[in-house]
Amino acid sequence: MLAQAVTAAQGRAALANLPSHVTPAPIGAVPPGFQTNISGYSRADITKLIVFYNQDFGILIGDDETEQRRKLTIFMSHH
Repeated sequence: MLAQAVTAAQGRAALANLPSHVTPAPIGAVPPGFQTNISGYSRADITKLIVFYNQDFGILIGDDETEQRRKLTIFMSHH
């Protein structure tokens, strides 16, 4: 519970310190150039999604591109 509180506090502090021209993405937002055909995504495309959403989609460092796309597809199908 303490770890969650610290993480939440850090998140609020990070949001409070954003430069004025930067705003968090609203719920439901997609990154520029977002394509629904995940089968065509490269590692770089998936990395951009990871950064945009601050979500790793269950992808591990050793996962190859095919496995990364599979995990991204599963994540998107359930959320």
